[in-house]
Amino acid sequence: MKTKSGFIVLFLIMAIICQQTVVFAEFGPVKVVPGGQPMQTTQRACRANQPTAFSINFRHTETINFHDWIKVWFPANETLCSIEDACDGIPGISGTLENARFIPCKDYFEKYKDSKESDLGKLYRITNSETADTEFFDCESNQEQKSDCKMIKDPSGLGYWLTGTVMPALPKNDAKRVEKLGNLDHKIRLAGIDCGCSPVYPVIVNIPEERSLKITSSFQIWKGNGPFRNNDDYINLFIQKDVGIISPMSPGKYSVMVATKPEPIPIESEMFVIPCSSISKPVVSFETSDIESASQVKINFSTGEGGALDKGISKIWLEFPEGFSLPKEVLPQNMKINGKPCPKNTSLIATDTQTISVVLPIDINNSSEIEIVFSKLAGIRTPGKKGTYTINAWTDPEPEKVESEPFLIQTRTRVEVEPNLYMHNAKYLAVFNMDDNQQIRLNQEIMITFPEGTILPATAKQGTVLINEIGYAQSISIENKKVTIKAPFEISKMLKIEFSKEFGIKNPPEGEHELFFTIGGKTNSYGKFTIISKPLVSDLILSDYKAKEVSGFSFKYFPSATGNLSPGDIMTLIFPEEYAIPEKIAPENIKIKGHPSRNVLIQKNEITLTLNDEVDLEDNGTLVEISSGAGITNPERRGTYRITVKTSKDEKTESNEYSTKEAKLLTQLVFEDPSEPDGLEYDGWKWFKKPPKVKILSWNPDATVYFWFDNNEAHKTSLDEYPNIDFGEYVQLQSTFSYCSELDDEKEEAKSVKLWVDNILPKIWVQSPEKNILITNKKTITIVGNRAPGELRVYGDRKYTLDGVSINGETILQPEIVEKNLLNSAKMEFEKQILLTEGDNKIKIRGFDLAGNEKIITKIVTLDTTSPEIEIVTPNPKKPQKIGESIAIQIKTETGALVYINGQLAEKIKELPWGIAVFEGNWNVVKGENKIEINSTDMAGNANTIFLTFEGSLYESIIEFWIGKTEFYVNGEKMPNPSSAPTCSSPPLPKDFKGTAFLPIQYLLTNALYTSASYDGDTNKITITQSSENEIITVIELGIGEKQAKVNGVEVWIDKNKILYPIIISGSVFFPLRFMAENLNCDVKYDPKTKKITLAYPKQ
Repeated sequence: MKTKSGFIVLFLIMAIICQQTVVFAEFGPVKVVPGGQPMQTTQRACRANQPTAFSINFRHTETINFHDWIKVWFPANETLCSIEDACDGIPGISGTLENARFIPCKDYFEKYKDSKESDLGKLYRITNSETADTEFFDCESNQEQKSDCKMIKDPSGLGYWLTGTVMPALPKNDAKRVEKLGNLDHKIRLAGIDCGCSPVYPVIVNIPEERSLKITSSFQIWKGNGPFRNNDDYINLFIQKDVGIISPMSPGKYSVMVATKPEPIPIESEMFVIPCSSISKPVVSFETSDIESASQVKINFSTGEGGALDKGISKIWLEFPEGFSLPKEVLPQNMKINGKPCPKNTSLIATDTQTISVVLPIDINNSSEIEIVFSKLAGIRTPGKKGTYTINAWTDPEPEKVESEPFLIQTRTRVEVEPNLYMHNAKYLAVFNMDDNQQIRLNQEIMITFPEGTILPATAKQGTVLINEIGYAQSISIENKKVTIKAPFEISKMLKIEFSKEFGIKNPPEGEHELFFTIGGKTNSYGKFTIISKPLVSDLILSDYKAKEVSGFSFKYFPSATGNLSPGDIMTLIFPEEYAIPEKIAPENIKIKGHPSRNVLIQKNEITLTLNDEVDLEDNGTLVEISSGAGITNPERRGTYRITVKTSKDEKTESNEYSTKEAKLLTQLVFEDPSEPDGLEYDGWKWFKKPPKVKILSWNPDATVYFWFDNNEAHKTSLDEYPNIDFGEYVQLQSTFSYCSELDDEKEEAKSVKLWVDNILPKIWVQSPEKNILITNKKTITIVGNRAPGELRVYGDRKYTLDGVSINGETILQPEIVEKNLLNSAKMEFEKQILLTEGDNKIKIRGFDLAGNEKIITKIVTLDTTSPEIEIVTPNPKKPQKIGESIAIQIKTETGALVYINGQLAEKIKELPWGIAVFEGNWNVVKGENKIEINSTDMAGNANTIFLTFEGSLYESIIEFWIGKTEFYVNGEKMPNPSSAPTCSSPPLPKDFKGTAFLPIQYLLTNALYTSASYDGDTNKITITQSSENEIITVIELGIGEKQAKVNGVEVWIDKNKILYPIIISGSVFFPLRFMAENLNCDVKYDPKTKKITLAYPKQ
């Protein structure tokens, strides 16, 4: 397996937050930016046939999981098919280490036996990503490709040139190859994350038919919108230039193919251009084009379409012609590119080749203008010979030397006065272009005559005069308007005398003036110059030049000849708009001539002062002082500024130009949503349960902010590359997050904070019991479950989180972090027996991690040890059931029970309140006793069994009553007692009726006999009707006291002796029992012992 260190986790705004939501039906599109930087969508430095960085941006519709692959196929073909078409040409064969495109054959190695080529494989395929096993090929094994423009034979016959993209050569030695692939891995980033944290090596193929790179994702990238994306919702794969992938050798339009494991069909990218461009023709200008002089030099040109330059990496080369004198070194402040000083120790001067190389202090895009400025102090001196010259310039990505436009070096006779203001001390520079035959001898006197009105000092200060830019240290004579010096050396070609401001020359009045010099009695003119009268601000000094700092200011103010000020007059100070001016400034914080101003008025960036003192031109400069207590803050960015002063007597005038320095390097780490860790403390630090948004605020807006993880500064990432730091949707991270800011050669001391993030809920499961709600009749239950490890993102090696488990408050397993090699021995299962109480038992299984995340699983276990009650609904056990009929057996019991009726599963037919239901089964009635077993088993497993017993008979109904008793039963069910009992006695019966059973009418009016009665008061007759299913069976009409009755309309005698008749006793109608029973189709049985009479219907 791969063993290496290197890990950057950027589950970092971000999110990156998208500007709009876009849904794609398929993988893609793919955009390629050759030479680009991470997340960039515009092309940077790129050149055909050169090592090239690739920024590949793609969208995907399926989640890319941990360890899924992403593969890129690079172009294997050229737009043109000839070695002569190669950008910058193809080098010759050297016999040592050849060009990456050259594939040596057997004849090559026979000729060059000690060549380093034998150690390298250029045609290969990596076959195992874990071990870096590689299959190498030689040029003889690719014969079929040699006619397809993918391999072109060298004229020498010693090898072939591989066209198209060329992947880096790999060592054949296993250990060296593993080391190289490990280093390459760190130079590839997926969504800003160093691929070096992947557990496997990149898989590279470099054979004629395929040039490809396959990497493995070390994190999860969710589909759709989310983190790891730039503003266009693309995922970025960035391959650094020093990976060594060489672009196709001929310029043109190309494309790549991209696929992922979840979406394995390759998608072709949009076309991109690989140019073979060069810089534009440089234009060179000099502040002073005098011969043998130090001068400011400006060089202007533009990059080509593939010539973008990278800050701190790319170089510009300048080759000066013979005769120019170059310094041994140039200080950063004396050399600027597009206004920005060059980094310290990044310029290299080769005086033998007249070449200066400079590392870029800023990024410069393709087709962009460049201005290089060397100040006079840089020390570049012009040639000593008048003439037309050119320089050559080129850059890293555009290495073709380009000659500049011609420029002229010659001395021009002139006078320069600075400042050229009346009554001001000024610097005088007088230059005279001497003829070829003119020469000034050593110690020959040179007398300079100044115009009338000029005020010269009484004596001269040493070190205030330069002769041809060399300090003059001999005697100086000053008389009237003349200054006399002696030539300190022989002078030819040019006489240049400079009097510094400290020499003390005060300018003459307004107007045009002329300066002369005399040598050996011959007077020559330096030329004319003009003096004007206007106000001046000079000697401006800041107490603090750093950007964004509060600073004090002091300067001298010189009014014009007519601009003297009196107390009460107004002076307005106008600061650049970038300055922050407080709304109020106390007068004592702004002094003129050491005295506070009378009044201070602030309006935006203007400070208006009412003076307490006179300001006179004769004062030789009035000191104006603003203390830092005024609260004026320098601009945010370093720059070059001037302060403007105007008064009630004079027009506006600007101060001398000054430059602020970079703001101090200071960064502040800010967490948002949440602003501080919201989890538990562990090992002295707190966890974030919700991944925070991370912001790094820089005090210096021009500084580059870098961050890295776990002290791995070698793989730091800049906020420019990855502006939004977001940890994504799900993350477990334990890291040290470090950050700092850098600018040019300055670097802030790095700060670090422990960053522990875990927003993944505990991974615990309960295997038993499976259901969350269950009923049991067992007094204990065993909870069985397990936990799963979570991969913790740490530097160098993998660690895993294991969640803690508690059951009803008792901790079963503790949360922990384990090394990968200890994972197999960690306990994953948990088990706990719980004692139940009757009724509902709530069991809480809690998973918890070190961060404080919780997952609660609740089980409701009902202990029920009571057997279910069973109640017979139908049939009535006391009622006989007709033999041969299939009858419904219905019972009531618990609704969740399993009910069996004589071994057959009963059907639930009705739900009733309180957890009761009606169940039904069928039974075929047999003669005699019918005994049916009924079983009910509730959800807890409790069981109950009863037996239903009834008689199987041909009779439908049985009516039981007793002579002399009022109680009677119908089918075993006791009926309400009538008011009178059956009788056979006299009294109450007439003597003739004695021994004959009479019974009240109520005993006959029952559903068991299907009878009903009606009474006709007019005829004093009672009609008894027997009907079944709405069909009349029998109608009996009887009259009180009448011996005859009608049965179904036919008159019959009530008894054969013609004696008996219905009678009323105590208000109740009594009927002869036997007559009524026989006509109602009943059998009559009499038990003389108990005097029980039984009517059985229907008669058999």
